[in-house]
Amino acid sequence: MIKFEGYFQVNVDHLAGFYLNYSNFIKSFFFLWLSLGFQVTAQNSQVKSSLNNPDVGKRIAESENLINSGEFDQAAVILDTLREYLIKGFAFTQAIDLSRKTLSISGRIKDKKLVAAAYNGLGNCFWRLGSLDSALVFLKQGLEYRKGVDDQRGLAINYNLMGLVYWRKGDTENSYRSYLQALAIRESLGDVNEISLVNNNIGLIFQRMKYYDLAEQHIKKGLKLADSVGFENGRIYSMRRLISLNIARKNYAEAMKYVDTVVNYYVKVKNKGSLAQLYNDLGLLNESNGKLVEASNWFIKSRDLARELGDRFIEAFALLNLGRSERMKGDQEIAEESLNRGMDLARSGGYHVILRDVYLELSKLFMARGDEKQANTYLNLHVAQKDSILSEAVLTSIGEMRIRYEIERSKERQEHLEMIIEERNRTTLVLLALVIFFLGGGTSIGLLFLKQKKLGRLLQESNDELGRTNTELQKSNEALTVANETKTKLFSIIGHDLKSPFVSILGFSELLREEAEVLRNGSISDLTEKILTASGKLVDLVTNLTSWAMQQREMLRVEPVFIGAEELVQTVIKGAMLNLELKGIRLKAEFEKPDTLFADREMFSTVMRNIFTNAIKFSHSGGEISVKGENLGAKYRVTIADKGVGMSQDTISNILYGSGTISTYGTANEKGTGLGLSVSRDFIKQNGGTLVIESEPGEGSAFIVEIPTLPLLNP
Repeated sequence: MIKFEGYFQVNVDHLAGFYLNYSNFIKSFFFLWLSLGFQVTAQNSQVKSSLNNPDVGKRIAESENLINSGEFDQAAVILDTLREYLIKGFAFTQAIDLSRKTLSISGRIKDKKLVAAAYNGLGNCFWRLGSLDSALVFLKQGLEYRKGVDDQRGLAINYNLMGLVYWRKGDTENSYRSYLQALAIRESLGDVNEISLVNNNIGLIFQRMKYYDLAEQHIKKGLKLADSVGFENGRIYSMRRLISLNIARKNYAEAMKYVDTVVNYYVKVKNKGSLAQLYNDLGLLNESNGKLVEASNWFIKSRDLARELGDRFIEAFALLNLGRSERMKGDQEIAEESLNRGMDLARSGGYHVILRDVYLELSKLFMARGDEKQANTYLNLHVAQKDSILSEAVLTSIGEMRIRYEIERSKERQEHLEMIIEERNRTTLVLLALVIFFLGGGTSIGLLFLKQKKLGRLLQESNDELGRTNTELQKSNEALTVANETKTKLFSIIGHDLKSPFVSILGFSELLREEAEVLRNGSISDLTEKILTASGKLVDLVTNLTSWAMQQREMLRVEPVFIGAEELVQTVIKGAMLNLELKGIRLKAEFEKPDTLFADREMFSTVMRNIFTNAIKFSHSGGEISVKGENLGAKYRVTIADKGVGMSQDTISNILYGSGTISTYGTANEKGTGLGLSVSRDFIKQNGGTLVIESEPGEGSAFIVEIPTLPLLNP
C-alpha cells in the first residue's frame, strides 16, 4: 500500500497494473497570471503555510532591518537563503517577492553573486510555473552577472536551468548546448552529484530525438555516479528517467521495475512537482494495458496537482494525455475540451512539443467525426510544428556539438593525466636522489622503479583509451557526413520531383474551375483522370521519400505480422487500376494457397506497390502483366512479370547491390524518383526476404520476391 497523504490511496500491482480508488480530490485551484511587475496570484496550501510561518516572517523582518541600517550584503544573504527554502517548499509566489526585494537594492550590494542568485531564483520560479519566456529573460540576466564574477558553481546552475527551460519550450538545440556547458563546468569542479543530474537531463534530449540507446547510456551513467557517492535524490531521478525512457521504447515491463521505488521516495519527501509528472507516466502505463479509465484518472490527478502547484507545463501535458485517453474511450466531448484547454496553455506558454502532439490528437478526433477539413487543418499544423522542433539542421547541430565536446573532454583528460604523471616523475626523481644520498638502499630504488613503471603503464592505458575514443568519434563523424549527404539528396529530390505533380494538380484543377460550366462530361472526365493520375504519383513519391529518408536515419522498425499475400496484392492492384486501363494493359493474377507470409504489412505493401507500378511504367500500351504467388514452405514467392522494355545487367546490379536510384522515363513518359526499387530492396532485406530480378532488354522483366512464412529464429 502506498499512501499519498492528503490526496488519495493507491495499490500498485506489477502483474495486474494499477487500480485507483477515489478519495477526496482537491478540486479548487488558482490560475497563474504573470506580469512585468512579477505579480503572481497562484496560491496553494503549502504556500499559505509558508507565508504564515513565523520563522520566515521573522527572517524577512530581520533582512528589512539590515537594509534600513545599510547592511545590504547581509540582508541579501538572508533573502537568498529564504528564497531557496521557499522554492523547495513550492512557495513560488513568496520566493519571487524575495527576489524582487533583493533586486531593489542590487545597486548597493557589493557581492554580485547575490544579485545573480536573485535573477536565477526568478528564472527558477517562472520555469516551475511554466512561464518559460519570463524564465529565460531572468536567467540570461543572471548569466551576465555570473560571467562578471568568479562563480563557476553558480554558472553551472544557471546553464542547467536554461537547459530545462529550453527543453520545455521544445528548443532541443539550445537545451543540449546549455546542458553541455553545465556538464563541462561540473566536471571541472568534480561535482559528482550534479554531473549525475546533468547526464540524466542530456538523456532527455536524446530520448526526444528517439536516439534511445544514447539516452539510456547517459541516464545509466547518471545512475552509476549517484550510486557511487550515495546520492539518493540523483539515484531516484535516474530511475524516473528510466521509467519515461522505457515507456517511450514500449518496454513497459522494464519501466514497471522502477515504479514502486520512485513513487515511495517522492511520497516520502513530499515532492509534489515530481509526483505531478510521475502521474502521467502511471497513466501511460495503464493506457498501454488498455485500462483507459484508470489511465484517465491518473491524468486527472496530474492535471489537478499541476494546477495546485501552478505548473502550467505539466497541466498542459496532462490535458494532452487526458484528451488522447478520452478519445480512445470514445468520449469525444471531454476529449475535445481537454485538448482545447491543453492547446491554449501550450500556445500561451510556448510549449511547442506539447502543442505538436495536441494538434495530432485533434486531427484524429475530427477525423473520427468525419470532419476531414478540420482534421487536415490540425494535421498540417502538427507537421509544421514537428518540422520546427527537430529539423535536419537541429539534428546536425546537436551531432556536431556532441563530437566537439567529446574531443575536447578527451584532450583535457589526456593533458590532465600527463600533468599528473609529469609531476609524479619530478617527485620520483627527488625521492630517488634523497634515497641514494641518505640510504643508498637498492630496495628503495627498486620500489621507485616499479612505481615509475606503473605510471608508464597508466600513461599507455590513457593513450589507448584516447585512441579508442578518437576511433568512436571518427565513426560518429562519418555517420554525420552520411546524414548530411542524405539530407542533401532528400532536399534535391523534393526540390525537383515533388514540384511536377503539384503543378499538374493545380493546373488541371484551374481548368476544371474555369471551364466547368461549358465543358462536356467527357472532357471533365478526362481532366479528372489526369488529376487522379498526378495525385497518385504524388502519393507514391511522398511515401517513397518518407520511407527512404527514415531508412537512412534508421528510424523505421520492422513489426512483422501474419498477412495474406493475395489480399494485400489485390489491394495494390485495385489502387493501380486506373493506370492499367489508361495503358490498356491486361492483367493475370493467381495465388497458391495457403498464401500467408510473415512480414511488416506496410513495408510489404510498399514493396508490391513499387514493383507493380514499375511494371506498368515500363510496359507498352496493350501489354500484359502477370502476378503469381507460390507457397515454397518456409517462404512464399511473389513474381511480378511484364513484357515491357526490360533492362540491362548493369541496371539490375545497381538495383540489387548499388544505390538503386536510377530514374528513367516510362513508355508513356512517366517520370519517377528512382527511389522505389531502392526502398523495396531494403524493405525485403529487413523482413528476412530476398529479391531476384530476371530481365533482358526488349524482352520484359520479372521481379521475384521471397518472404518467410514464419518468424525467423535468428532475425
